[in-house]
Amino acid sequence: MQAPAASSAAAVIAQLRDIHLPDAPGWWPPAVGWWLIFFGVVIPACFLTNRALRRRRQRLSPAWHALNELDDLWDAYESDGDGAHALQGMSALMRRAAISLGSRAEVASLTGDAWLAWLDRHAPGNLFAQAGRLFTDAPYRRVTRTDVESLFELCGAWLQHNLYKRTLVGEAE
Repeated sequence: MQAPAASSAAAVIAQLRDIHLPDAPGWWPPAVGWWLIFFGVVIPACFLTNRALRRRRQRLSPAWHALNELDDLWDAYESDGDGAHALQGMSALMRRAAISLGSRAEVASLTGDAWLAWLDRHAPGNLFAQAGRLFTDAPYRRVTRTDVESLFELCGAWLQHNLYKRTLVGEAE
């Protein structure tokens, strides 16, 4: 009687199939850990980067505007050659920039040699005592192209040095 049992066992074995593994898990939706990393690290990092860039842009905005206005004054001077107008514009620009950095009470009342000395104190080197003299002497003498060009360079260097650092040279030392 064993023969029928062997044949039934062979029939059962014939019905067996190989083990089938389940499909690999898909990449979407991600596991809980990936969501935690995303919301806990990536989003705050983006927020902090945006905030830092906004603050940097606000901090550099006066420097950008001042240098842009100096470029506009240069373009106007190149087109019409009016040195007196360029000097008036540069003087007003330098005064506004100085007031934005220093105290208004200290800077706004300065004129003549005191104004040039203040600019020299807050710049690397004492260049305004010589080239900056054009601010005070321009209404009373003939202005040459070389004088105006050197003053443009000097003002640009002063603005870049003081406005991008947002500290005055004399106060930082």
